[in-house]
Amino acid sequence: PPGRRDALARWQDEHKASVARARQAGVLIAAGSDAEGSLPPRDVLLREMLALGDCGLSSAEVLAAATVAGATLMGRAAELGRIEVGYLADLLVVDASPLDDLRVLATPRLVISRGEIVHDASAAAPPAELSAGALALVAATTRWEQA
Repeated sequence: PPGRRDALARWQDEHKASVARARQAGVLIAAGSDAEGSLPPRDVLLREMLALGDCGLSSAEVLAAATVAGATLMGRAAELGRIEVGYLADLLVVDASPLDDLRVLATPRLVISRGEIVHDASAAAPPAELSAGALALVAATTRWEQA
């Protein structure tokens, strides 16, 4: 219905403005969503990341929001959020740089979660769903952290 579409558009505009205000104020922004259950599990984090990009964050800032910022806000920055000796990391391998286009994260070539390959595009057909954890800790690099 038109009234609902208008309300959604107003909400989206306010969300973008809110993220912009938080960014300008230096608030640490982490990717996350309460939409789990209303979207396919593999889409929740990616859609949140794309929405943050729509709010004006660079791809590097969005990747940091999905990795090191999230780990920091959870109080787990000493063990999560980066690829480094002694850190826990799920890895998502893609064919192109997400710095150029975040949408490449939707089609991973390889996903390693908890030390196990859970998706290999060169093998059989991909599973219907990838774990949220496999997308939740997209590999962070120092380059992304310097956004």
